[in-house]
Amino acid sequence: MAAMRGPSIVKALGFIPRTPFILTHRSYVAAAHDEEAAARAAAVNADTGAPTMFDKIIAKEIPASVVYEDQKVLSFRDINPQAPMHVLVIPKSRDGLTELGKAEQRHEDILGHLLYAVKIEAEKEGIVDGFRVV
Repeated sequence: MAAMRGPSIVKALGFIPRTPFILTHRSYVAAAHDEEAAARAAAVNADTGAPTMFDKIIAKEIPASVVYEDQKVLSFRDINPQAPMHVLVIPKSRDGLTELGKAEQRHEDILGHLLYAVKIEAEKEGIVDGFRVV
C-alpha cells in the first residue's frame, strides 16, 4: 500500500447520530476508537426521536464553529479535535438515518450530498488531492 500524502478525511458513518463525516488532517487509531465508542453510546439514544446534540447545533441552540452550510448539511469544527483539522459534516434531517446500517434507498440523495459536502470542505481546506474516506 502506498504511503498517504497530505491530510485525510475520515468518515465515521454508522456510529454517530446524524451520520456525520469527519474531516481530519490524519486519522489516529486510538483516538478514533475512543470516538467510535462514544458515538456508539450516543447512537443508542438517537432512535428515540429526542433532540440530539447535533439537532441542537443545527437549531443554533448549541454554538458551533460552522465552516459550511447549505439546505441539506451543516459542517463544523469539532470542539475536541483528534487531529489538527477535525470537521464534522452532518445532515440537517435525521429521517431515520441515525447510522449507516439503517440507510435505505430513499437516503441515496443525502448520502451522496454528504460526500459532496466533504469534497467542498476539502477544497476549502486545500486538501482535495490528499484526503481519503474511510
